[in-house]
Amino acid sequence: MTARRGNVDLAEVRAAARRQAGRETAGIRDIAGYLDRAVTDRAHREVIGPLLPGTGASGTVTCSGRTIATWGDPAVAEMAFSVSKTLLSVVAGVAFDRGMLAHPVRNVLESVPVPAGPVPAIRTRRGGCRSGP
Repeated sequence: MTARRGNVDLAEVRAAARRQAGRETAGIRDIAGYLDRAVTDRAHREVIGPLLPGTGASGTVTCSGRTIATWGDPAVAEMAFSVSKTLLSVVAGVAFDRGMLAHPVRNVLESVPVPAGPVPAIRTRRGGCRSGP
């Protein structure tokens, strides 16, 4: 019998976590060198904040508030270049829906104060633990 948590096959989730653990982006531990090689358009190369060295793939899968799989060290903050625009779009959409942005095409700095000091780490969460359609 397959161990399940809700509609989730625990063995499959844990196998996927093991596979993900081995998917480290080549060269990511030297983040400055990685950026030099990966970003050829110098006009869009500015990074705001410190460059953090990559530590390898990591993550946590939770279902109904319980951890069912982990890989790497999810407590370590990582650079998130490939998801930055997606996360920012979601945050901007929620802020606009809540009336926090004056206008969708105005500069955000006209509507939202920028916090002083270091920017806190962003943690992503996906709700639920259902599989299938």
